[in-house]
Amino acid sequence: TQTRAILNERFGEKLIKALEAMGLITIMDSPPSWAEPDADGAYHNGKSYLFASNLTPETVVATFIHELGGHKGFQELMTPTAYDSLMRQFNRLVNQGNPIALAAKERAEAAESTLGAQQDEYLPYLLTQQTTLNAGRIQQSSVAKVIEQVYRAVKAWLYRTLSAHGFDGVASKLLQPKDLSLIHISEPTRPY
Repeated sequence: TQTRAILNERFGEKLIKALEAMGLITIMDSPPSWAEPDADGAYHNGKSYLFASNLTPETVVATFIHELGGHKGFQELMTPTAYDSLMRQFNRLVNQGNPIALAAKERAEAAESTLGAQQDEYLPYLLTQQTTLNAGRIQQSSVAKVIEQVYRAVKAWLYRTLSAHGFDGVASKLLQPKDLSLIHISEPTRPY
């Protein structure tokens, strides 16, 4: 499918196959009965789904990150310091009136009923809104900096997850040197 081709091109075929083999992501042509018919993706019973018929080339990657990372909880994907820094940046964008951040905040508030759930959705919706809104170059640039940090955090989480499941070869190809600062290995310290 076009969705799979886009993900393979962006992240590599081995990674996408590994995520599917681990049961972390499923690509389906259309939403099943438990999902909204116009949904582009969903998180259901601890698994992320992408619905190819409702995705566009512009929304595939953002929806993939939203479903895999956002619903897993960006808080779980990065160190508390990194997450807090991203949320401060998001709040600063909102306070500055950035239309992308404002749209993400509005969409999260419309989708969720509690403040905590809304806050959990701010970054995932920022990813989605950045690809769909026609904002000015300055607004896009400000948001792009935050999104680049989110992508790096997701890549670091994928590295840890894939390595833990024996996909070291795939995992090692994910990270660039700039991504290493976001890895937070939750293993006990070992004396050397």
